[in-house]
Amino acid sequence: MKQRIGQERSPGPRPVHSRSGARGRALPAGPSILRYVLHLAGWAAVSCLAILSAVVVAPATPAADAPHRVLIVYDADSTLAAAIEIARGLRIGLNEHDPTGYEIYTEFLDSARFPDAASLDRMARHIQEKYRDRRPDAVVAAGPGAFALLMGRRDEIVPGVPLYFGAVMEKSLAGRELPPDVKGIISRFDLRQTLAFARSVQPTARTAVIVTGSSPVDQAWQDSARAALGDRHDGFEVSYLSGLSLEGFADALGRLPATTAVVILSVYEDADGRQFVPRESAAVLAKASAVPTYTVYDTYIGSGVLGGYVSGFHDVGELLGTLVRRDLAGGEGGAQVAVQRTYPVADWRALERYGIGESLLPPTTEVQFRPPSLWNDYRTEILVTRWCWCSPPRSPRSSSRRTGARRPKRNSRRDGWNWPISPAPRCSANSRERSRTSSTSR
Repeated sequence: MKQRIGQERSPGPRPVHSRSGARGRALPAGPSILRYVLHLAGWAAVSCLAILSAVVVAPATPAADAPHRVLIVYDADSTLAAAIEIARGLRIGLNEHDPTGYEIYTEFLDSARFPDAASLDRMARHIQEKYRDRRPDAVVAAGPGAFALLMGRRDEIVPGVPLYFGAVMEKSLAGRELPPDVKGIISRFDLRQTLAFARSVQPTARTAVIVTGSSPVDQAWQDSARAALGDRHDGFEVSYLSGLSLEGFADALGRLPATTAVVILSVYEDADGRQFVPRESAAVLAKASAVPTYTVYDTYIGSGVLGGYVSGFHDVGELLGTLVRRDLAGGEGGAQVAVQRTYPVADWRALERYGIGESLLPPTTEVQFRPPSLWNDYRTEILVTRWCWCSPPRSPRSSSRRTGARRPKRNSRRDGWNWPISPAPRCSANSRERSRTSSTSR
């Protein structure tokens, strides 16, 4: 480009080209180059310091929350069916949303076999020492004995830890004022409802026999039964059978008349001092009984007992687990004490043994151990399929009305419809003549 007249070319650095041939940025000449390099170095140093400070000052990613510790103290021993079912329900309730969020610890008082104060005192000291450095976030008392121990010595064993209880009857709370951090589920083992169940199944029964063993727990059950039923209830003459050996119980139940209903409560121990798991002793007595036997425990169903109104131990465990999980997660609301529902249940095999039809059961009874049946399991599907394939065909009369077609005439000589047929095309004279000639030639 030509330089304009009167203007001088301004001195300055010539552009420097990169090796790749692209035009680079012009660099100052002479001492200015040093200042330029120092300027770039300063900016680089500032950038590095900013990045390092961000890395050092930025908070570290928080680690996963530590799992909650839940201590469960069972009233019974570890082999009792009720304890097993409560444990299963608790794990479901706790681990439903966070399978790894809880550490579960268990202790068993076995208070049915060791009910003395010295044994309970040793267990209290054992729990206190064992969990001194491993403080639980929640404690669950499963059963009346565990609830009484933890409530009475809570400040000594687990001070300041929220307490939850289950498998406890309402009488265990009588006269107690619960602190705000004590919550739980009241179970109902209703003898009156079970006798009403027996009345429905055995309409001709006149006598009810209540069976209990000889241990302190068994005797406590007999006291509760006497308070609830007395000597007569709902048309039954009520008698109480206790103080016998297991063989004596079996012999007595085997000689009962058909007008008798038997309720087996618990036989932890017989008169000879032998101790049993209550479900197993109930199985022996149910097998020997000449008449149907009933219960208030769902764990007896399947041992030969016919049925009754029960509160599920698995259900109470799941309710407790849900309650503990909600509180540990910071949830609010809900009643401090909830009452567990009861429901009727029956063993199909016991119904068959005594020749009792299911029509005699209360309407909402859950029948267990019924063998699989195509009709019982798929009744709705079978009925729907039968209706679809075996429904009568659509009436021609209604079809003709809808389409405007001429109604066919009924053929009196056979069952069916004489549908109209379009007439054959008329033949001309030449066609008839050719047909006649052809037939003559043949």
